[in-house]
Amino acid sequence: MAKRHNEAGAEKDDATDRSVDNDAPTGGEVGGSSRRSVLKGVAAAAAAVGTVGGLPGGAAAQGELPLEPDGEVTLEPGEYSWDGSQIQIGPDAALVGGGSPGDVVLNLESGTMHGEVEGTLENVVVRGANPEAKAGLNVNPGATVDGFVWPEGGQQSEDRALYTPEGGDERLTIRNSAWGMMANNGAYVDKPPVTMENCAAVNNNIAGIRVGHREGTSEGLTTEVRNSLVAVTADIPSDDTNSPNARGIRVRAPGHIVIENCYFIYLDVNGPANPIEVHDEAAGATVEIRNCTFYNDTDQELVRDKSGGSADITVENCVAVGSGSFTIEGADVSESDLAADGDVSFPLPSDVTGNPAADEIEGVESGLGPWNGSVSVAQADEETAGDAEGESAEGETAEDASEGGSDGKSSGDAEDSDEGDSGSDGADDEESGDDSDSEDSEDEDDENVCGV
Repeated sequence: MAKRHNEAGAEKDDATDRSVDNDAPTGGEVGGSSRRSVLKGVAAAAAAVGTVGGLPGGAAAQGELPLEPDGEVTLEPGEYSWDGSQIQIGPDAALVGGGSPGDVVLNLESGTMHGEVEGTLENVVVRGANPEAKAGLNVNPGATVDGFVWPEGGQQSEDRALYTPEGGDERLTIRNSAWGMMANNGAYVDKPPVTMENCAAVNNNIAGIRVGHREGTSEGLTTEVRNSLVAVTADIPSDDTNSPNARGIRVRAPGHIVIENCYFIYLDVNGPANPIEVHDEAAGATVEIRNCTFYNDTDQELVRDKSGGSADITVENCVAVGSGSFTIEGADVSESDLAADGDVSFPLPSDVTGNPAADEIEGVESGLGPWNGSVSVAQADEETAGDAEGESAEGETAEDASEGGSDGKSSGDAEDSDEGDSGSDGADDEESGDDSDSEDSEDEDDENVCGV
C-alpha cells in the first residue's frame, strides 16, 4: 500500500498566502487618516485608499462596511457590526480582510447572512447564528471564496452557507474556508465545476458539500474536492423542511468528481448519514475517491451508491478506522483493502483551513473522537471487536449490522428512502420536484431549494 497521509495535514496544500503589508495602519486608521476622517467620509476613503478600518478594540459602525465594493477593498483587522444587509461583490470586485486568517470578523447581529459573490471574498469570518431565514451566499461561476469561515451557521428554515444559483463552464473556487451547523446544506454548489481545497464542513444537515454539474455546465469538466475535512461530531441541526440526515459529500448530479486527500469523521451522534453519497440523479457520473481517510463509528456505509451502479465509482489508497461500517457500495473494495498500515491521525478544522476560527464550530474539540491523538490499528480493532460483542449480546452480529446498512436498512435510510425522501430531505423529495426548473429558476424566491 502506498504511503498514507497519517500526519495531520501532511499532504494537504499550504493555505493560500494572504499576507499584507505589515506597515499598514491598524486600530481604526485608514491610510494614515484619523478615526474622525473615516467617519466623515468612509466611502471616499474606501474608493481612494481601498481600505476600511474598524473600531479600536470593538466593532465598527455598519456604515463602514463596504458591502458593495467598487474594485478591491481591504478591511482593516478588527470586528465589525453587520446588520445582515446583502453583500454584493461584482465580477471585477473584491472584499478582502486584511491581516492574518481570522483577523477580520463580521458580527451578524440581525437580518440574514446573505449576498452575491461574482468576484472575490477573502479572509472574512462571520460570527453569530443566522437570525432570520434564509441564509446563503450566492457564489457564481468564476467567483473565488478564500478564507470564509462561519462557525455558528444557520438553523433557520432553508439556511445554507454557500449556494450556486446557476451553472456554466467558469470554475468556482472555494478554499481555506469552513462552515458548520447549517440546517439545510453547507456548501450547495452542484451546478458549475468547482475546485474546493483546504476546507472544513462540520455538522451540517443534508450535505456538508453538494456537488455535480447541471444547468448549462458542459460535459467533460471536473469538480475537485481536495485536502478537506468533513465531520459529523455533534447532534445535527434541522429546520422545518427536513430531519437530521447529514451526508458528507453528496454527488447530486452527473459530472467528473474527484475527492482526494480528504478526511471524514463520523461519530455516533444524532443524525449521521453517509460520508459520501452518489445520488440516483448522478447516474453517469465518474467519481474518483483517492487517498482519503475515514473514521466511522456509525452503521452508515462509507460510500453509498444510489445510482444503481450507473455511476463509475473508483476508490484508491483509502484507509478506514473506527467501530462502524466500512462498506463501500459501487466499487470493488473490501474491508481489508481499507486497513491502515500504521497509526492514523485526523486534523482539526484549523489545521486544514489555516484559520483558528474554524475550530469554533460546535462539536470541534481536541480530545473528541479521533481528535484525541493518532488512532492506532490495534485500538480500532479493539473498538470494532467490543462493538461486535455488544451487538451479539443483543442478538445481532457486527456482520448483520453491516449487511443491514448495505441493504438500505440503516437509520438514515429510514429517513431517506427512494419513496420520496419524506423525512430527510424536505424539498429534495423527488416527488416534490427537487431541482426542477421551477425550483431553480431565476426567481429569487425559488432559486434556493429548501431541503437539499
